Amino acid sequence: MFLRIFCVGCLVAVTACQHTAAIRDTDSDSNGVGETDSRTEESGPGGISSDSGSTDAHGADTRGAFSTDSVPAGEMIVVTGVIRSDVTWTSNNTYMLEGGVFVGDDRSYPVLTIEPGTTIYASPGKQSFLNIRRGARIVAKGTEDRPIVFTSGNPPGTRRRADWGGISIQGNATVNGCLDRTHSAICEQAGGWGTGNFGGNNDADNSGILRYVRVELAGEDLTGDNPMDAVAFQGVGGGTVVNHLQIHMAAGDGVGIRGGTVDLTHIVISGAGDDSLDWTDGWRGRGQFIVIDQTHNTGDQGIEGDNNGDDNESTPVSQPTLSNLTVIGSPDANSSNIGILLREGTRAHIHNSIIADFNEACLDIDGESCWSHLGNEELTIQQTMVSCAVNFQSDSEPLEDNPTLEAVFEDTKYRNHIISDSATILNGYFSIGPAATGAAFPEDPFFTHINYIGAIHSDDNWTENWTTSAPN
Repeated sequence: MFLRIFCVGCLVAVTACQHTAAIRDTDSDSNGVGETDSRTEESGPGGISSDSGSTDAHGADTRGAFSTDSVPAGEMIVVTGVIRSDVTWTSNNTYMLEGGVFVGDDRSYPVLTIEPGTTIYASPGKQSFLNIRRGARIVAKGTEDRPIVFTSGNPPGTRRRADWGGISIQGNATVNGCLDRTHSAICEQAGGWGTGNFGGNNDADNSGILRYVRVELAGEDLTGDNPMDAVAFQGVGGGTVVNHLQIHMAAGDGVGIRGGTVDLTHIVISGAGDDSLDWTDGWRGRGQFIVIDQTHNTGDQGIEGDNNGDDNESTPVSQPTLSNLTVIGSPDANSSNIGILLREGTRAHIHNSIIADFNEACLDIDGESCWSHLGNEELTIQQTMVSCAVNFQSDSEPLEDNPTLEAVFEDTKYRNHIISDSATILNGYFSIGPAATGAAFPEDPFFTHINYIGAIHSDDNWTENWTTSAPN
């Protein structure tokens, strides 16, 4: 094993027999590491030292917990600090994130390119995460047989949720809930976990490509009160390409979207510890073929959609259009609460979807702002099947003279169905029986027209070869 550590302007080469330090320029070289700077203020969110939180929940010392036993033969490159020039991470090497790794700094706008088949480990106990700043890009184009994998640096079998933070991408698309518009014509917000500001005025903004990518065992709590989303899209624009992405065994939310217009297709979120898909702050993207599976363990909501908790009518208003979702709860878990919870002013259009086996309810619409748009073409659910012990719930009453959620759902113009036994429409993830036909689509060329309701049919299993179900 050959280990290379990149730090402030230096290269440290470590072999099994000796330690050799060689000082040299770290501008982009043949090993795929660009110019880096591990200044203290960039070493972690809010300047948190990478040594803070050095024991786990059982009191074990986790400093330096990364184990090369989990790394295949080849060169291991440790990356930390800020990347300010274009860089390519190659599949003949493996990479370890050590603390916060920032691509760009709001003054330089590099591109991080990752080759198919590359594995990126994260050092547990070091508050490790990857942050793509505004104007920078990540181009991670894996393939079905050579996915790009971000995972824990602990050996398989000992890995667990929250071994590392995750990936946060900041963009220049429009958001709501501005920090302060006194000195700026654009609306921006502070990114979670010390990842920098996001938001701007370009809804076509391009933050790169995530294709055939797996993100495993993320969700470390970097701030003491908020586990990091495994993948966070913050003000990310519609020029960004996201397809064939799996989030597996996250401690917190699987995918978190704050504003912007990013589109998603062919997404698997499996075993998330909190909400699998969470949006807020004005997300207006589109999504198709999304599997949410809480059956690995406990979770909260399958989907939690918000606009803005402080101002439900803040603009731009969250209003994604989603089709072909399969949202599966875990009825034997202590939580796995609600399949889809819409609240705090969000609108949405949901088509051709299956929600099944959640403990509290399949669908929940909360708050006057949401109720006022239910069924008025601002918030609609169509060609969708629900199958839970309790299908409909609300923490607030419908507005006077408004029909109940169940009545809106069963309005024949929406062609929805209540299913008594989920086994009649689902075989694992696969849509069967009455769910195998009957799909109808909005007039939008983004959506692929297929016959089935739900995310996957046995004749079109797009999850094969590149996803995982391993618990650790």
